[in-house]
Amino acid sequence: MQFPLSPRELRLALGLDQEKMANLLGISRAQLSMAESERRSLPAKALLRFNQVNALLETKSKAKQSSALISLENKVQILSEMLRQLKAEETKLRKKQKQFIQSQKKNEMLGLLLSHFDELQSPDYEQDKDHLWKESAGTYLPDRDPEKDWREMYALRREMEAILFKIGRIEDELKSAEL
Repeated sequence: MQFPLSPRELRLALGLDQEKMANLLGISRAQLSMAESERRSLPAKALLRFNQVNALLETKSKAKQSSALISLENKVQILSEMLRQLKAEETKLRKKQKQFIQSQKKNEMLGLLLSHFDELQSPDYEQDKDHLWKESAGTYLPDRDPEKDWREMYALRREMEAILFKIGRIEDELKSAEL
């Protein structure tokens, strides 16, 4: 398509009949018909609208052409890079999940030890040391909120599912591109 288009070419490119095109330009069908047959020029306001629509169509056409220029090879390279990045993100999330679970287990074990510490205490143990040990151990044991832990683990799972879904879609797209 060679730009700028004539009034008739623009109307046909848009798939409009003369009546709809005339309404778009703000003129009568007869004026449009005369402009298409080059017996009259378009009025100033209609010419301004015509040029705006023509420019918009030209921009859209250029964008289509540039997107069509992306070769299959480039598409495969782009998808492969996206897949690599998503797999790296998946690995990080799995590591984060594992650390979160290990942290929960350590906190549970410390909590269990601290809760039974008084029972295990011998009668000749110095109370001052006991108090200091409990305070120092307590600083490493954060207050646990089971609901917060559950929400954090749920968010990690959802994020992991989203990444795995994206990986699956990209792998499918790569398979279809290679065929």
